[in-house]
Amino acid sequence: HMLIELHAAERIYRQCLEEIEAKGYSDHLDIVTTIYRHFITKTCYRNSFLYGVVRWFGPNVVLETGVHFGASSAFILSALAFNGRGKLYSIDLPNASYVMADGRIHSDPLPVGAEPGFVVPLNLRDQWKLTLGDVKDVLPHMLQQIPCVDLFFHDSAHTYEVMRFEYETISQMMFDTSVNMINPPS
Repeated sequence: HMLIELHAAERIYRQCLEEIEAKGYSDHLDIVTTIYRHFITKTCYRNSFLYGVVRWFGPNVVLETGVHFGASSAFILSALAFNGRGKLYSIDLPNASYVMADGRIHSDPLPVGAEPGFVVPLNLRDQWKLTLGDVKDVLPHMLQQIPCVDLFFHDSAHTYEVMRFEYETISQMMFDTSVNMINPPS
């Protein structure tokens, strides 16, 4: 089923391009909204719009937190492959449970014997570095190893603490990189 959706993604993306070009969109918000509208109504995967975003913006480095079955990873990797460049870095802590803000316990168990990202087709995995572990431990080290992040996708624990940690860590890295680009070390 995932392969069928991945093959359909490029057709849907081409429809987005036709609308973007016909309406003369140049504003990023208009473009992303168009991509989202096309993908959300024509595919059964709610995060397949990532395919359109990656195809349009052509990032070299994508970082995602949270993999689970790997649907979003598969769409990102498929778009990177179609673009002919890019790498996806993913962090996942499989079978973790956490308490949400409203007190409910959220759990995303994998099927018995399955690894995170098991739906990602084998032919797309060369562009993928999956690291297993707690995002609070892995993310800072990962950001020291990659030159920059062009696109960040949060889909790990949806708690205030984790989300704040991820966004602050990514923002700091981006700020440090932009400062270094303006004032490179001598």
